[in-house]
Amino acid sequence: MTTTVNNHLMRNPNDGIRSTRRTNLQSRRSELNREIHKEIRLRAGVENLIRATSNRSVQQTASLELSFINSHLKLLREQLDDLNGSLDVYQGQNPTTLPMIPLGLKETKEIDFRDAFKDFILEHYSENGEKYDDAIATFMELRQAMRRPSRTSAGIQLLLRYLANLYFIERRFFPVDRNIGIYFEWYDSITGLPSIQKTITFEKASVLFNLSALYTQIGTKAEADEAIDNYLRAAGILEYIREHFSHPPSFDLCHELLRSLVELMMVQSHEILLHKQTLETESAGNLLNNATESAYLCESLTHLLNTLTSSDLNDFIPPTWVSLVIIKHHVYRARANYFLALFLLRHSQSDQLRRLDEVYIEDDSTITTDIRVPSTKEEESCLGFCHLRMGLTKIKDAERVMRLNRIRGVGLEYVLQTTKEKLLDLMGQKTEEELDAYLDPPKIGGFK
Repeated sequence: MTTTVNNHLMRNPNDGIRSTRRTNLQSRRSELNREIHKEIRLRAGVENLIRATSNRSVQQTASLELSFINSHLKLLREQLDDLNGSLDVYQGQNPTTLPMIPLGLKETKEIDFRDAFKDFILEHYSENGEKYDDAIATFMELRQAMRRPSRTSAGIQLLLRYLANLYFIERRFFPVDRNIGIYFEWYDSITGLPSIQKTITFEKASVLFNLSALYTQIGTKAEADEAIDNYLRAAGILEYIREHFSHPPSFDLCHELLRSLVELMMVQSHEILLHKQTLETESAGNLLNNATESAYLCESLTHLLNTLTSSDLNDFIPPTWVSLVIIKHHVYRARANYFLALFLLRHSQSDQLRRLDEVYIEDDSTITTDIRVPSTKEEESCLGFCHLRMGLTKIKDAERVMRLNRIRGVGLEYVLQTTKEKLLDLMGQKTEEELDAYLDPPKIGGFK
């Protein structure tokens, strides 16, 4: 029954993150969770009073108080959305890439296991529970530490160690036919609402969610290969939660949200992979591949956006997430057109031009140029400028969304600016008025 813990993982739950912006953000999340919990309890009391009283004056006063509480809850929820949208806190030092979306950690309250465990030991094992004071204290220290894991591999190991301990704790202290008086309370990472369950399954699902969230936070600041690995690990854990934990008590563990988060992590992995690919030489073949990969990523972002704004999720997803997905969609559509414009205007090759018929897909637009596979230099140039105009249009769309939603970030501003400069560089002596005379290019399709 002895629980062992590596001392270097237990030294201080705040090691490695003390006095950082992330620590301050997580502390603010805890405060908001407590305030939301308080307001929900007040609202329940006022609603009970309205139902219980027949005094009209009391009902009116209570109804007014209820409106104030609901307004305050809405304000707290908006503040929590802002925290979930604080992307800069988690980004790495590379300002040349678009920001990624990490997940925030679920918060939980401290639990005193001593009396419940010692009573169960005496009753079930017929032993004096006092003999296991040190083991129980060690387990409680481990749980306390895992509430604030560092954003490093040590933090990952800490959560994994606690999960391993939960396996043995569940087998020895949580029989399926009774409750020993332990309740697990966790706050929803998206809505801030508390959930209380007596089953240890809820504890395991919540810790697994935090493990996936930690992987996303580490991935957000990591280099390309490590970032992809972390996002894929996060996606795998989220999918495991979705498949193995039914009837979730909180929104952040519901199947619809988990499915969308898995999709988000897969899309972000694809983003990083595409960024690596575009750093290769600008050969004709690579440019065509980059264009189709960018177009495919646009399709993935469109599907992700539809998922995040569905009726089940739209009221809960942080607005910053939705705005960033829209901006990325415009950016990658602009990049897809840039790669084809660069290919047609500066790197075209006769043997590669034939591939354009495979790059384009059917489109219902009536203002699309008829040129698909150019047969002359003039047609190559015309089609190239069609893509150039579309690329600049999409960058302007991204800038407008960024401005209207007040989205900021060094990486975001850098990518928009450099992509725009590359497109303008291809214009040569043409003016924007001359460019406006070109029709839309054929729609670029992505690899399946």
